[in-house]
Amino acid sequence: MLTETLHHLRTCRLFSAPNWLFQLSEKIVNPRPLFAIRLSLSVCLALFATYWLELQNSFWAATTAAITCQPNLGASLRKGRFRVIGTIIGAMVVVGLLAQFSQQRDILVLSLAIWCGLCGCSAVLLRNNASYAAALSGITATIIFADSLSDPSGAFLLAVTRVGEICIGIGAACIVALIIQADTASGQLSKTLSAIALQLWQGFSETVQPQDSSSDHLALRHTMIRSFPTLQTQVDAAIGESSYIRTRAGNLNSCLKQFLRALLAWRNTEHLKSVTEEETVALRHQIASEFRKLDPTTIAANPIGFVELCEDALIEFKSVAKTNPADIIFSDGATETVKCLQEIARCQALLGERGAPPLRQPYAFPVIVDPLPAALAGLRVFCSVIVSFVFWVETAWPVGYFAAVFAAIATLVFASFADQALLKAKEYSLGVGCMMVIGAILYFGLLPSLTWFSQLLVVLIVFYLVVGFMQTGKSHSTTYLAISVCSLPMLGLGNPTTYDATNFLNLSSAILVGSLVGTCFFAIIPALDPETQEKRLISQSLRDFRNYLEHSSNGSSKRRLSKLAARFCALPSVSTDVPFSQLMAICAAVAAADHLSNALKGQPQLAYLETAYKDLAGGNLQMAMKRLAELDVELTNHDGEAFTKVVTGARAHLVILSEIIREHASLLSHPSKQTFISTRA
Repeated sequence: MLTETLHHLRTCRLFSAPNWLFQLSEKIVNPRPLFAIRLSLSVCLALFATYWLELQNSFWAATTAAITCQPNLGASLRKGRFRVIGTIIGAMVVVGLLAQFSQQRDILVLSLAIWCGLCGCSAVLLRNNASYAAALSGITATIIFADSLSDPSGAFLLAVTRVGEICIGIGAACIVALIIQADTASGQLSKTLSAIALQLWQGFSETVQPQDSSSDHLALRHTMIRSFPTLQTQVDAAIGESSYIRTRAGNLNSCLKQFLRALLAWRNTEHLKSVTEEETVALRHQIASEFRKLDPTTIAANPIGFVELCEDALIEFKSVAKTNPADIIFSDGATETVKCLQEIARCQALLGERGAPPLRQPYAFPVIVDPLPAALAGLRVFCSVIVSFVFWVETAWPVGYFAAVFAAIATLVFASFADQALLKAKEYSLGVGCMMVIGAILYFGLLPSLTWFSQLLVVLIVFYLVVGFMQTGKSHSTTYLAISVCSLPMLGLGNPTTYDATNFLNLSSAILVGSLVGTCFFAIIPALDPETQEKRLISQSLRDFRNYLEHSSNGSSKRRLSKLAARFCALPSVSTDVPFSQLMAICAAVAAADHLSNALKGQPQLAYLETAYKDLAGGNLQMAMKRLAELDVELTNHDGEAFTKVVTGARAHLVILSEIIREHASLLSHPSKQTFISTRA
């Protein structure tokens, strides 16, 4: 938004200014300086509000503002609202625990550790806003508990004060985000959708070209499959960033579902191209001709016009005579691809706020992809909090509660980073150690000489501008994250601020010890390695596929397909094309099996299909292929109606399912015989 405004002013003849002024302005609105400005203003605004309200521990508000406006955590109003909800829930839980077990310290500490463990588990299971709320709920509970353990009778008043401080920090970050808003999420999503539309159009056009033997489109399809998690993340970010887009979240989610359907249809078309080369030449010429009329590069300029072009193409595909299963497969592939391009054009119109009616979507229950990483994260948080509090109680360290608080912060903030969590926790601890040195210089050399609050703000603005700019660099961003988060608690800025060497050493040591405890538990209870994650996700997908085959007559495949789509997003970033291809094959098998079950419902041939499904679920692939071949013969000789629409469509999905069984025989065999192809070198 800011960049577009500057460009408009620069091209406007009524506004004249030196070129160097525009060049400077364009540099300022780049992501790195923009985040640095947002971070420094958020922290200083929160600190100013708490000083003006004469709250004693001002650093909690400023620290919350620093955590809230981090680029990896987002800074939208919606996320701010979720964080407020998480803060209030954490405060209510800890006040209830203190009221119930005020005279039973051991049970009290155990109960708090269990709650923090549940928050860590929820931070991994949930996504985006809810995940942030869960993490902040555990952090808030630890802060209030640690402050009120010496006097449980004042827990409620203290909880109100701490919640107020934390909400001030959240509010300050949200206000600054409203003022300095670059619309980065919607802009990035728009660019990603444009790239996907062009790649999808080019790739499918090459696939349907007669006599095309190039393998470039295969690599392109694998690249697009791997882009699905990125697209999902950007859609969630755009929904959280704009209230207008949030009211039309169903439109973006519909585009995601159609993108997956288009990838599945493209996969089926490509894998069956070689065996249907001669049967589909005429149809493929017609599809290629229609695709030449669609130019995805025109979507940005005229998305509504592109939607109308897609409607015309869909009408043409619907009117094509389909006389064999191969025609059905290629026609379905073209139809799903054009529908995806159409949905992308509608989303581009939505992102440009050019008018898009909201699309209602049914409520979808949260999908639990794999409970084990969440359980490990919860156990890690539980153990770190328990150890920190026991160490505090046993040593009677005056500020030992800071160790427990920052142990909870370290384990909760990095709970959802999977195999990267240990590395980030190490960098975080390194940042805390660096901040001890920087803090000592500020604490003993500069801050005591300041006499006015305005002078303190100037120092903090300069400090956070530098830290924020370095944090958005290409290396050691987590180290600078630690500096921005722990700087104010380490300096102990309050109202009034007192400078005491012993107090500084105690606070900084407690924060460092807590961070190291959290890092140690990331090493003691490590996250799953990428290969193990891949094995588990593929195994769970196969289990869902077999469960569907055994109970195909009892329901739809939509729920299982949504689980499989979620597993695409859960695959490690270092995974190669193999697990993505295996998941695509399982998705295609579920979709084909579901189409077959619906097409033959109430028909006598359904018995053949159910028998084949039972053999396939049990890993007896040879017998399953024999049953499917018998079913194909029965459909072909079905009372002389060999080429009716229903029978031809059923035979097409029968071809798809048979191809998947042949190509992935080792994957679909019985679990005891299953061979998992490792993606590690």
